Amino acid sequence: MQTRYTLQGDGSSQKIFLYQGGHYLGAATVEEIVQFLNKLNSDSEISRLQKKVTIGGSSSSNASAADKSKADDAKTNKSDIPGDAGIFTIPANYRGVWYSDESKMELTAHSMVADSDETELHHQSANFSEKQRQNRDIQNKTMHIAAANMTNINGFSGIYIAGWCQNAGEKTVYALHQEKGQPVLLIIGTGGGLHDIMWRSPQLAKKYAHTKFADLRKLGGIELN
Repeated sequence: MQTRYTLQGDGSSQKIFLYQGGHYLGAATVEEIVQFLNKLNSDSEISRLQKKVTIGGSSSSNASAADKSKADDAKTNKSDIPGDAGIFTIPANYRGVWYSDESKMELTAHSMVADSDETELHHQSANFSEKQRQNRDIQNKTMHIAAANMTNINGFSGIYIAGWCQNAGEKTVYALHQEKGQPVLLIIGTGGGLHDIMWRSPQLAKKYAHTKFADLRKLGGIELN
């Protein structure tokens, strides 16, 4: 049975998702795979297996010019989605799993995962039109893609995220902060103040679930006033 893969991101942080038949096997970054193989001293085995690997139906030892062209195009990190200006890279200090009292969220190099639903983050070009936002085909294609950028809101710097075709309503900013000497991720609505505070562990999230922090009062929301 053939093993297939899909890719997300680029460079050493590129994530490889493996499937066999209709079953999901798992995922790892290129860096994690290289570190694992180095521990096993597997250079000779890799060289042997490389000759048997096929990419897009052609042997890896004689990949065509077309394959190379596709790889070069992939480096631009742009998809064929209208308005896509390239993949957004989440700063390293934001990445990892964050917990609130009732939920958790993971931020990877280029995506966010909440409730087992993964959303890939991309920059959106300024000329993405209102007509395109209302196009049903584009809406369907971008159900798991969001527009992202760095921004500031009420003195807090964070990642601004909105639905790809969203043209109205509240957007969300995820801002790094510190409370009780611990890193926290503030979930701030652009129209409704602070929505949640997430911590690096579920224990911290539960411990401070009902704590009111004086330095966050200016944001309003979640009964902080």
